[in-house]
Amino acid sequence: MKFKVKWNLRNKIILPTAMLIILGMAASTLITNYYATNAINSVSENRFEIQVNSNADRISDWLDARAVEVGNWAGNKTLSTATQDSFMGKAARKTSAEFLARLLGDYKDYESIFLVSKAGEVIVSGSIAEVKKQSLSSDQSFQNALRGEHVVSDIYRSEQSGKVVFNLLAPVYPDAVDRNANNVQGILMCTLTLETIAQKFVNSIKYGETGYGFLVAKDGDLVVHPDSSLVLKLNTYDLPFGEEMMSGNAKTMRYQFKGVDKFSAFKVVPRSGWRLVLTSNVDEFMANAYKIRNLLGVIGILVVVFVGLGVWLLMGRIVIKPVHQVVGLAKKLQVGDLSAQLETGNDELGEMGGALNAVVLGMRERAQAAKGIASGDLCQDIMVASEKDVLGKALFDMVESLNSVVGELTVSGQQVDEGARQISDSSQSLAQGATEQASSLEEISASMSEISTQTKTNADNAVQANQLAEEARRAGDEGASRMGEMMDAMSAINESSQQIAKIIKTIDDIAFQTNLLALNAAVEAARAGVHGKGFAVVAQEVRSLAARSAKAAQETADLIEGSSHKVSDGNDIAEKTAEALTGINDTITKVADLVGEIAAASNEQAQGISQINIGLSQIDDATQQNTANAEETSAAAQALSAQSTQVQAQLARFKIKGDGTCKAAYSGERAKTVRPAIGNKPRIQDGWGQDDSGSRTVEPNQLIALDDGEFGKY
Repeated sequence: MKFKVKWNLRNKIILPTAMLIILGMAASTLITNYYATNAINSVSENRFEIQVNSNADRISDWLDARAVEVGNWAGNKTLSTATQDSFMGKAARKTSAEFLARLLGDYKDYESIFLVSKAGEVIVSGSIAEVKKQSLSSDQSFQNALRGEHVVSDIYRSEQSGKVVFNLLAPVYPDAVDRNANNVQGILMCTLTLETIAQKFVNSIKYGETGYGFLVAKDGDLVVHPDSSLVLKLNTYDLPFGEEMMSGNAKTMRYQFKGVDKFSAFKVVPRSGWRLVLTSNVDEFMANAYKIRNLLGVIGILVVVFVGLGVWLLMGRIVIKPVHQVVGLAKKLQVGDLSAQLETGNDELGEMGGALNAVVLGMRERAQAAKGIASGDLCQDIMVASEKDVLGKALFDMVESLNSVVGELTVSGQQVDEGARQISDSSQSLAQGATEQASSLEEISASMSEISTQTKTNADNAVQANQLAEEARRAGDEGASRMGEMMDAMSAINESSQQIAKIIKTIDDIAFQTNLLALNAAVEAARAGVHGKGFAVVAQEVRSLAARSAKAAQETADLIEGSSHKVSDGNDIAEKTAEALTGINDTITKVADLVGEIAAASNEQAQGISQINIGLSQIDDATQQNTANAEETSAAAQALSAQSTQVQAQLARFKIKGDGTCKAAYSGERAKTVRPAIGNKPRIQDGWGQDDSGSRTVEPNQLIALDDGEFGKY
């Protein structure tokens, strides 16, 4: 659900102003804080770098002093002799041991001092108990010292004391003059603790409450740190920022250690490669910047509050009070109270009050004119203040238009009255004609009913004839079918006769063969003589029988051939009879189709006549309705004429310009004219008989044609 907040004028002015002030102060505070923070950061970074550089240089100086110190000790002739593997050398070792022991007693920074041969064997120590069989030949620091260098070794934890120590190595030469690297006789190795460096140069570095220093060996191990548990346990390279810190490219950096944001500055200690680091929590490092930021924020808030309060008070006195007066005037105008008046001044608000007073005065004058118009006085003179005075122009146009409309309505009322009378007369004539049409339609409807009855009877007879024709067609089809069956039977008889002829032919052949056999038997009987007489009698009988069979077969064949010819003639007659029946059937079919079409046409005619009867009935209804409508129109026209008379009576109470009722401003006799809508500027009023030349006199019959031709076919 959305809530709309109502903003008053004071808030609309003050809140944007306050927002601009807040934005300006915020921008100013941010810019000032940015540059102040950068300046403080720069100063703090310089302080960090100065402390780190100073202490790193001090460590370097201290290491240089120790290196010179050890170098001077290495120049002792006794030490050079002690490096020799001879009687003199062995004798010198005892003296050298006493010398080194004396040095350990005098210089507390050293934990131990050794004299090492070129082979890397410890040959003399400041303490006899420290001499061990150990070789330093593989130690890189030892190898560098053999090349004539003063070397600072890696840092480690001493097995003897458990302290964090480192070695200073210096070459031992035969004499002080010959210091060639090729003449190195041995190495003087001094072990020093980091306690002095830690106390003097590392732990003494402080920055506020959280700042502290620590020392990192060149291999990355922490060797001096306030948290002793990290010494030689934590390697810087194992930390996310270790590479950057040990790269040597940066002097300062920000990082996180144990979840705390820190800022640090560091420097490499010459000769040793160690890194001295000063670190502090960022919150403390930026404390001064935060104080300035907070101070600027408080100042900005106070400025916004005081400026906003001043604007609030001044705005209420200078702007809001006059605006409230204007709002009061507007509310009175809203409810139609035109009696209000504003106090005016010389400023813009005073000019606005004067303009509003003028508006109220003009509204009063126009209200008076409206009251006159409401009472029917259309003789009002409306003053238009300027071309942009929309209300004045509208009132002026309204008065002119009302004058024109009232005049036109008067003329139109007369025309309507005359037209209503003519419509009444025409409606009565129309009603009489409609009554006569209704009578004629009734007669036509009766005639069409008789025609419809006769057509229906014809249609029924045609249907019966169609049924009889259909029965005749079916009988013809049945006769044609039976004739076809008879033709098939005669064809079968003909085929049977042909088969019998073949059988008779076979019988004739058998008789012929029998006759031949009888003849052969007679010949054989003749040859047999007396013994063949009986056989001859039998042969004669057989031949006689064969002759009779042949004769009977011939007669039967003749009869069958005659029957076949008769069957063929009967078949031809049957075919012709079938063709005749087929023609009769086709003719009956055509007759049936024609009778069916006649029946269908008769039905359609009956339906059409029925539709005509319905249409005539509807025309009759419409004619009767027209008669009723004409009577109602006549009554309505009479009522319209009466209302037109009432309208003219109502229009008579208006005073309009040009009809003599406005005595002061107008004179002359009013004619039935159509006036322009505004002033003296002519306006075309299509449909009311006015042309481009201005007003002209018109007659009622010119606006509404009253002749009977307007009704057209009605």
